[in-house]
Amino acid sequence: MMENDELMVGLPPREEAGVMGRMKNRVSNMAKIHPFLVGGAACAFVLIVACLVGLFFLYGIKTDSHTQPRIPTDPIARAKWLHENNPLIDGHNDLPWQFFDLVKNNVSALDISVHQPRLQTDIPRLTSAIYGGQFWSVYISCTSQGDAAVQEQMGQIDVARRVIQKYNQHLQFVRTHQEFEQSWNNRKIGSLLGMEGGHAINNSLSNLRNFYDLGVRYMTLTHNCDTPWAEAAQGIRIANVSGLTGFGREVVFEMNRLGMIIDISHVSDKTMADVLHVSRAPVIFSHSGARAISNSVRNVPDSVLQQVKENDAVIMIVFFSRFVKMDKPLGNITIDDVIEHINYINQTIGINHIGIGSDFDGADEFPQGLKDVGDMRNLTVKLIEHGYPDEDVIKIMGGNVLRVLKAVEGAADSTSGVPFRQFL
Repeated sequence: MMENDELMVGLPPREEAGVMGRMKNRVSNMAKIHPFLVGGAACAFVLIVACLVGLFFLYGIKTDSHTQPRIPTDPIARAKWLHENNPLIDGHNDLPWQFFDLVKNNVSALDISVHQPRLQTDIPRLTSAIYGGQFWSVYISCTSQGDAAVQEQMGQIDVARRVIQKYNQHLQFVRTHQEFEQSWNNRKIGSLLGMEGGHAINNSLSNLRNFYDLGVRYMTLTHNCDTPWAEAAQGIRIANVSGLTGFGREVVFEMNRLGMIIDISHVSDKTMADVLHVSRAPVIFSHSGARAISNSVRNVPDSVLQQVKENDAVIMIVFFSRFVKMDKPLGNITIDDVIEHINYINQTIGINHIGIGSDFDGADEFPQGLKDVGDMRNLTVKLIEHGYPDEDVIKIMGGNVLRVLKAVEGAADSTSGVPFRQFL
């Protein structure tokens, strides 16, 4: 999948079309009937082709083998066409936590194959919006620490994988960009896992490696609590932790070596800068915005944006209203306020550094026009109406985060197979 050519990405090959293709198929079938017919059939084919070429030049008759698909010009129809032909990938959805919170991880007790009014996510709305991929957050609370955090994290990975398996008619478990291409070709929602909170590794690189082996493909270094090795943007504090510590750098290096994406949503400004300085692979902000548009510590400050560009990182725009517009009443925040974040980052560091990270089912307030996964095409419509060309819309939809996934895998392939440090 090329970096700048995401149109029609990964679609299954189409059968040969047109008059010429049908004639060749018929000749092939004749050859199967009797081998002595091959010579005659070939001659007949040549004569027919010659006649068609003559007709083409005489009368301008065209075959349909070169007919280009008609791309709709209406923004709503065009958005649908873009979603059908290019993957929409959301960087952050907390549905697995809802299984824990509502039904204590009893997968059979919550049927997402039908509309679930308690949730912002279910299969009918995912398919109506034509999702191509989803990073499912396997979040655990900061109230879980130490060995209990490791155990709870295992449980959330397990429930996410069981949900993906249960609804495998629509979802497909994915660990690499090649597997994502397969899921796209299968017309399924490529489902990746993202851990939200480095406290779950309990200061152990071996735990980190085990979580990678279970399918986790990004880790948010902190949630709303410091770890002993990384400073969070807000929440529970640990004395003398500022930015990324020495062991924090080892975590980053090991994630680079494994091919696990580093997520720096939720971390402090200094941790952002430290990670962007030391990581050998692009990183993501799985659900953040631009602080210049909304002055929340959860958003990315201008002081870090140039490092984001240099790292080839992607800021996946969050929809949670409290982060979208801090200075506006929650009920007045709309999809246009989300577009404002996209416009600002595009104007500041460019289109290659923008993605989508909704935070659906992880928050309680969302903008008008983006209330749940079923509204996702509304964002594409707005981008079209704001004049974004198709190639830019496709990058925002999912092309940019796929580029990061591929680059992170490439960085892992280029490093030694020996762990940076054997830490137990």
